[in-house]
Amino acid sequence: MFTLQRTNLTDTRGFNVKVRVFEAERESTRVMLAVVAGPVWNGDASLLLDGSSRAWQYYGQLTANVMLGGRFALGVVPSFLEPPPGCSTG
Repeated sequence: MFTLQRTNLTDTRGFNVKVRVFEAERESTRVMLAVVAGPVWNGDASLLLDGSSRAWQYYGQLTANVMLGGRFALGVVPSFLEPPPGCSTG
């Protein structure tokens, strides 16, 4: 799945790709794993401390979902985000 996205709050624009890499079902339990990755452009230049014009960020996520009994689902999404140069990370 391909997605183009934009937010109004920080004028962020992004593109991502989601690929389902594993899916299985046994009795009343379903498991799904997917990988999501893409670049994001941050239009709010005030977030950059060094005044650089490179406001690109790259991210990746692993999505893991388990559904039990058709009524209860649990998901975990560990993520990696690479901030642009000069951006404060904390």
